[in-house]
Amino acid sequence: MKSILLLCLLLLAISCHEKKTKPPTHATVDQPSANRPIVREKSADGPTHEFQELVVALDSLGFKSDTGRVKRLKNYRELLDGRIHLFGMFPFYKIAKEKSEVLWWNTVVRNASDSIDTEIFRTAESTWLYFYRKRETASWVSDGVIEQWKFKNEATTQIALAKLNSRYPFPYFNTNPYYIANGSCLYIFHTRAMAFSYGQKDIFELFRQIISVSNK
Repeated sequence: MKSILLLCLLLLAISCHEKKTKPPTHATVDQPSANRPIVREKSADGPTHEFQELVVALDSLGFKSDTGRVKRLKNYRELLDGRIHLFGMFPFYKIAKEKSEVLWWNTVVRNASDSIDTEIFRTAESTWLYFYRKRETASWVSDGVIEQWKFKNEATTQIALAKLNSRYPFPYFNTNPYYIANGSCLYIFHTRAMAFSYGQKDIFELFRQIISVSNK
């Protein structure tokens, strides 16, 4: 109950001030590794306002980015070759669609009934990802990835969402993924282990509230 109240209060504060201010900078945010390509992006092609609003909220709740850890873990293959773009002080990954888990999945499945009709995802205009982690104890670090798929229109986005739901929980079969569409964008929330998916649900619900407020 306390966590729900905290999320609601945070969401209210963000909705009142975020659209008038730039995302705050945080000295504790991990900077990208020196050997990774970095772009400070201001173009229209990028994570949506709602996506960036969620990342600011996550940072305030203790969920930090950690580009160095992505490279050490190697659990999120799609991020390893992604190009890092800084929006505010937050590193987002822009990846090639072919590197995504959705398109990679059909190269490893053995049962046709578990495959996903991936052609719709090949039409996506861009794919942006954000990695977050939170240290629970000295040895326990939960993490996850949020994906934004931008399509040409809302109708195409809804088709892509239906494709994923038809094969739920694949391609993220060892966790509990969450999907949501908003306009021409489809968002995917997933983790590397089922144990991390419980906390992921609160993050997904926070994003649902952000979208709801934004669409009013």
